[in-house]
Amino acid sequence: MATYSFNTTGSITFLVADISASQSTTWNIIQSAPGTSYFTLETIPNNNGFYTTSSVKGCSGSFTISSGIINLVKDDYKMSAVVNQGGGQITFVPSQYVSSSQMYVKGVG
Repeated sequence: MATYSFNTTGSITFLVADISASQSTTWNIIQSAPGTSYFTLETIPNNNGFYTTSSVKGCSGSFTISSGIINLVKDDYKMSAVVNQGGGQITFVPSQYVSSSQMYVKGVG
């Protein structure tokens, strides 16, 4: 399992992470400023850092969240969560994954 740390404090930040079709990922999300922030995982099927609406998307699976992560919303290609001050952890276990995809991560402080 790959583990990543991601700090949502500050301006919008982007991170691209290559993972295989069956690899679970754990995201340690840091929110050190008072208040909340937003954390989003998306798939990029065309593997070049941009969404192409005509590209086939698909990244269904399950998420496990710790305290500090609230309002998790997901569909087959995107997950968004609100992170309380202090942060939390999200683990994603894919059930299917688009070939040659990347996980595209955005945190908004």
